[in-house]
Amino acid sequence: MTGTFFRLDPSEDFAEHSIWQRSKVRETCWVRASTANDARLIASIKLNSAGPAGHSPSESPWLNGLLVTCNQDVPPLDFGNRSLMTVSGETYL
Repeated sequence: MTGTFFRLDPSEDFAEHSIWQRSKVRETCWVRASTANDARLIASIKLNSAGPAGHSPSESPWLNGLLVTCNQDVPPLDFGNRSLMTVSGETYL
């Protein structure tokens, strides 16, 4: 499986922002996607958690350019057929 990879880095300046309650992961990850916007959307879908009641699933930190930077990059490990890998090694199809 081929594709472009994007590195998504949570900003340390906003690490304690309440929106992070909506994500299962708060660490750097690599995503296989065709565009940076697609990479953000994939991370949002794969890493979304229920979060506080009354919040839209679209309110993900991974979609917010102030909270997460997104740049094309090569992952440090073999990605296999995965679509997302975290810096600690968790993988998601």
